[in-house]
Amino acid sequence: MIAYIIAFVMLAPPLTPTYSSCFEAFLATLNQINIADAHGLITHDTARTRRLQAIADYQQCKRDAFRAWLRERIRQDPTRYD
Repeated sequence: MIAYIIAFVMLAPPLTPTYSSCFEAFLATLNQINIADAHGLITHDTARTRRLQAIADYQQCKRDAFRAWLRERIRQDPTRYD
């Protein structure tokens, strides 16, 4: 539940298909980590490390998606962002 709250707080720019796919990938990764942790397939420390890496990957994906969104906006109307 906390992961959902954190993920929604971290959403800043308007959702684009690329941006929402970052969120979907983040939730899928967290789900896999939580299942492996719950079944004892990985240690709690390993799960924590993987969650932190998933958060870092999600943040980088959001930055990349925002840059792509901004480049597209500038391409559509270059005079608007002078």
